[in-house]
Amino acid sequence: MTLVGTLLRPPEIALVSSADLRTVNRAIDERILPEGLFEAGGGRRIWAGASALIAFYHDASDELTSGARLMVIRKIGMTMRGAAKMDIRALLDETWLGAEGRFFHIDLRPYLRASIAGLERLAAAKALAERNPEILGGTPVIRGTRVPVHDVAASIAAGISTSRILEAYPTLSAEQVELSAFYAAATPLRGRPRGQGTLPSQAVVLEHRQVPRRSAS
Repeated sequence: MTLVGTLLRPPEIALVSSADLRTVNRAIDERILPEGLFEAGGGRRIWAGASALIAFYHDASDELTSGARLMVIRKIGMTMRGAAKMDIRALLDETWLGAEGRFFHIDLRPYLRASIAGLERLAAAKALAERNPEILGGTPVIRGTRVPVHDVAASIAAGISTSRILEAYPTLSAEQVELSAFYAAATPLRGRPRGQGTLPSQAVVLEHRQVPRRSAS
């Protein structure tokens, strides 16, 4: 993934910034981010570098007032807007990645470094998956396999250990399992959730449990 002018969807920004999706959407709806760092039209998109601003706004909520955080974001964001065509990694050398108030000094570089690491991991997760109409009808699978990415991620979400998942899918590596969870978080499935008791068509049952019914009191 190039880090020059990259636009990401809100779930991807949430993952990269370690903020919740509500905060990301709020940054657009309430114009917390300066104009020019996002697109709010038919499909919401946010410039990847702005993930550092969202991370700061989310992380500093316990220490700075909303007004102080907005002051920092608007001061840095207005300048950052003019750098949207630069490689994000080059921004680490910029002197304007900081802001001062009467009682605080903010350096945005740690947030930017974390965002860059998240973006690189997102790129690896996207490279992990492929869609082919001839493989499971175009369902995203781990490249070179017929294993659905979201099925692996669902196993992780259910608390199944990586070692158990690798026993069920011996062709996978531990890194592929971890990246599957990252990919699924950035690219959630659309549509209505499956009903209870319905497993994906390619799912592998790793464990059976029987839970006794409680008698009505």
